[in-house]
Amino acid sequence: RKLSVFINELDFTAGSEIIDAAGN
Repeated sequence: RKLSVFINELDFTAGSEIIDAAGN
């Protein structure tokens, strides 16, 4: 379960970076 949460955090961070790049 912890690994799952960690992977979800990575996915969320990657998604945020993509959104930030699109905003710039």
